[in-house]
Amino acid sequence: MARSASPLLGVALVALGAVLGVLAVKAPELLKSDGADPAAKPHSRAPLTHPHPRKKRTLLDAVRFTGSFGSDGWKGDATWKGQHGGTLALGSKISQRGVEEIGATAGFKSHDWLWAPDVEVGASMAPGQPGVKYSAKMSKALHGGGLAPTVSAELSNSGASLETSLSRELRDGVDVEVDVKMPISGGSRKADVVVDTKTTYKVKGGKLVGTLGGKASSGLRGVSYGVSYDLGP
Repeated sequence: MARSASPLLGVALVALGAVLGVLAVKAPELLKSDGADPAAKPHSRAPLTHPHPRKKRTLLDAVRFTGSFGSDGWKGDATWKGQHGGTLALGSKISQRGVEEIGATAGFKSHDWLWAPDVEVGASMAPGQPGVKYSAKMSKALHGGGLAPTVSAELSNSGASLETSLSRELRDGVDVEVDVKMPISGGSRKADVVVDTKTTYKVKGGKLVGTLGGKASSGLRGVSYGVSYDLGP
């Protein structure tokens, strides 16, 4: 029964992700007040959490191609991003053994509400194998200070994790980020800290990111490496 329900669960999660992606784009328009000119209102609006572009973009302008390759293979995504930060992505993971995973994610970017977190939901599956992996992640950037910390919590059918990211600009076009992640397995409830160091190089039309890290319990034997890219118009 569990196996027969897995494909239906996967379809439901992908559909839910698509709905959330559409809401991420349309919600600001639906919630926009139809009243008088905002300048005439006595109270001031909260600071915006991200820019509000006015220029209309075509579909190709809104699609970015991201991916990574390293010790665990290659992963690529085509990501559509709305004007207010909402995203829809389709991707796959490929190794020497072939296609290992395909998946879809939908993200909602907190709009004008500083207290609201960003939300991302996803579903993935391995071709030829039963079962669907699903996940939900909430993250929030804490403004203020020079390190720009971001805290997040993720829940999936394989466990849960807490993560803190600290980033800092080294020089113009070069940023460094340290991620500390504490996964909690679903069965044993054991925690094992994962530390990743990322160096970002901004290039024309996107960025390149080098990653080095691994589980603390594995020592040097568990160190993994990779390079990811984010390119678009």
